[in-house]
This record gives sequence, structure tokens and C-alpha cells, in this order.
Amino acid sequence: MSEGVENKQYPCSKCGAFLVFAPGTHSLTCPYCGEKNELETEAVEVVEEDFESIINDVAGNDELNVEVSQVKCATCGAVSSLPPNTISADCAFCGTPLVVSQSTVKRMIKPKYVLPFQIAKSKCNELFKGWIKGRFWAPNSVKTKSEQGKIQGLYIPYWTYDCNTETDYTGEQGEHYTVTVERDGKTVTETRTRWYARSGHVSRFFDDILICASNSLPEKLKNKLDNWNFEELMPYNEQYLSGFTTEIYQLGLKEGFNQAKTVMEPQIDSDVRSDIGGDEQRVHSKNTQYSNITFKHILLPIWLTSYKYNNKSYSILINGQTGEIEGNYPVSVWKVLIAIILGLGLLAAIYFVSKG
Repeated sequence: MSEGVENKQYPCSKCGAFLVFAPGTHSLTCPYCGEKNELETEAVEVVEEDFESIINDVAGNDELNVEVSQVKCATCGAVSSLPPNTISADCAFCGTPLVVSQSTVKRMIKPKYVLPFQIAKSKCNELFKGWIKGRFWAPNSVKTKSEQGKIQGLYIPYWTYDCNTETDYTGEQGEHYTVTVERDGKTVTETRTRWYARSGHVSRFFDDILICASNSLPEKLKNKLDNWNFEELMPYNEQYLSGFTTEIYQLGLKEGFNQAKTVMEPQIDSDVRSDIGGDEQRVHSKNTQYSNITFKHILLPIWLTSYKYNNKSYSILINGQTGEIEGNYPVSVWKVLIAIILGLGLLAAIYFVSKG
């Protein structure tokens, strides 16, 4: 079997336990005797892969793909890779016991780079407490009575895309002007708009559009973790994965680029409206061509945990490089009501002062 995202195990030379990657370092550490194995590091020159050539050649090119042992969770649908000789495992996303005997082998595009963990597991409790204390709209009791669940370290697959875009458009430019009219016996000024047909062409280069290739993370949270420093990317090395769960991408390369198009669309629309100019714009048609498409397949570090409050579970994602947190939390009905009452009181006060 080719090497790839299969999580290998590295025995300690002193006690025989398995070494794990130590976040914030470039070494594997034994959790029992403390033995360390330094990883070889090298200067990183990040190289983009050509999208079209990989799509056309990946099926038969052993330099581009890898055979991976994978198992799918029957409860949440997460697809994870397994260490060799694994006879039992739990899903890192929901805790369900996995049926390891039903693992399958699939050919996948190899990760090219990995962003190693910088934040240690021991730091996550502190980060969580600081985050939950800062949620103003959360009930006060959630900050003292929430029960944090198990913390899982995950390497999540992502695609990044670069491309040139060329867009032809048709639309209208609106120019405002004012007129004075009589209405109900009064002279008033109205703003009106003259419309002029416009057509044109805009160009833009997009760099590192980041698309999460996991369908297992909470949908409302996964795309909010976007504060990554790609200057710290390392060439893919399975030793960085030791001790962590590595998810296999569920969103393919083509499907990922289709999502990237939706990310680019608002910027292209803004460019078109800016090119049309005027006070208002109407866009009737856009035709965008995408060229020189390149990509990277990378693994990014995320700590996944949850907490319970009033018998309900809330998810927390922690950026394993920066410590940035995205999560769900309950909202205090009383705080919202008080804010509404205070707001209405302020509006009433302003009204009466203006009338006085």
C-alpha cells in the first residue's frame, strides 16, 4: 500500500509505547517516559498543482494519489483514516464505536502540505473558559455550570484554489437627480434615477480560496475558522499526524472548486458594479471564465470539543494553530428582553426630548 494519510504508529525506543506529535514543536514525544524524536525539517517552497492536469491524470498516477484505509461512522457519516492493525476505535466527531472490520480501501489525492498543531491539548480548557466568559448574551450560569466534553485533535482536509477570472457583463447605470414637485398642497423635493445601458469586462485573480473538504464538522462553524498562517505550512509528513485523527476528504477536487466559485461570486459582482459606476447599478447578465486554476490539498489542525448546558450539547472548534475559537452557545431570553426594553425606553426618551 502506498504511503499517505494512513496514520502510522511510531514505537518509543525506550519503553515501547507509541510516540505522538507534540504541538508547538517539531518532535514526537512518548507520553509515558518523555523520550523525544526530533523530526527533520526543511525549507518549504509551496508549489501549486495544476487543476486540469490533476483531474485528468489522478486516477492512474501513483505520484498523485494514495490508497487509504477508511471507515465511515454510521451515526454522523464522518470518514476517517485508521492506523494499521487497529481493532477498535471511536468516531472522533460523535464518539460512536466504529465497525473497523467494515473499513474499505480507496484511492485519494495525496495531501501535499500539513499545518502542524501549535496549540497543546492542555491549553484548550483555558481557551474554552476564556471564550465562554466572553459570551455576553449567554446565561450567566452557563459560564460556571457548563460541562466540557472530551477534546479531540483532528487534521481536517482542505482545498485551496488560485485562478484568474474574466467576466463579461451587461447592466444599467443609475444616476440620481432631484426634482421639485407639488404634493398635497406642499412643495417637496424628490430623488429620481435615470438609467443608462452599460456593458463591459472585469478581471480578477483569486489567491488561496480556502474550502473545507469535510462534511463532518458543524456546518455553521467550519467555515468561520479562516485565520490561518499558511507561511507555516510544512511538506506532508505522516509523523505530524501521530496521536491525532486524520479525516479523509469527502468533498472532491471538482466539487470543491464549484464551492470556490460561490466564494468568488460576491467579489466579482462587486467588481462589476464598480465598473458600471453611477449611484445605483442593475446587473442583467454575467459570464465568467476561469483559467490558470491551481490548487493545494492541505491538512489543517482543529481541536473539537463540546459542552453541555441544560442537557443540550453545544459544539466548539479551536484553531490548532492560533487558538481562535468558534462555537455555539445558548442565549439568555432575559438579557434579550432587557435589551429590548432599554432600547425602547431610549427611543421614547429621544422622541419626547425632540418634541419638547
